Amino acid sequence: MIDERIRVALCKVVAPALGLDPRELELTEFADGIASIRLGPACHSCSGTLMVLVQSIEAELRAVVPEVELVEAVV
Repeated sequence: MIDERIRVALCKVVAPALGLDPRELELTEFADGIASIRLGPACHSCSGTLMVLVQSIEAELRAVVPEVELVEAVV
């Protein structure tokens, strides 16, 4: 199931690669190639801009789950 692959990738690959706590990234929905990811409060104060953070999450996630075409931030 793609949803579960995305959740595992967020926890095991994406969060560590970006130096984030895995609890800060939550998949809320996956449909039509778009992964909607809820960003926790700590992500709002990340040193980079929100756009750069989302682009980084997308790049890391697409490397592991190629079915993901786009990441959408849900704050």
